[in-house]
Amino acid sequence: DLPAPRFEGTTLRPVSSSGPEPELVPPAPMPADRPPLERVDALLRYLELGGPRFDALALDCAVQAVAPPTLRLACPSSFMLNVAEAVLDHPRTHLGLSTLVPECTRIEVRLRSGSTGPQTRRERAAHARQQRIEALTRTVSQQPLHAELLRRFSATLGAVVPADEAAPLPSRSR
Repeated sequence: DLPAPRFEGTTLRPVSSSGPEPELVPPAPMPADRPPLERVDALLRYLELGGPRFDALALDCAVQAVAPPTLRLACPSSFMLNVAEAVLDHPRTHLGLSTLVPECTRIEVRLRSGSTGPQTRRERAAHARQQRIEALTRTVSQQPLHAELLRRFSATLGAVVPADEAAPLPSRSR
């Protein structure tokens, strides 16, 4: 038997996943005259604040249609579909839906057909980040000092990333 892990003399106990749920705080209501997609986006942001268990639904599902009484979402993979379906009956999901999109009483999640169709929030964020990196790389490589160094060494800049962001993983496709 291995000894129980200790931290500064205190025995550490595993955190129980069956512990009490944090108190549900309803989202700030939105006016009913706001466009449905804006209210659905607010719902997805509210779900994201619920923690990692909601990430598949909040970040990896794309809005296909708001057709009362059903909100239809699409997942890019069967794995994300299974994870998203696991939280459809969670009280946070019901509370957010009834507060922000009251005309819909249920969420239907299905597999997205191919790579076409609406993008997920995670895909849109990744695309916007890639565009920012490409623009910054162009800007830096065109500065006189950098341009001269690149010319002299027959080099190119792969990617210039803002200091507060993680560097992109190298790609073999170049």
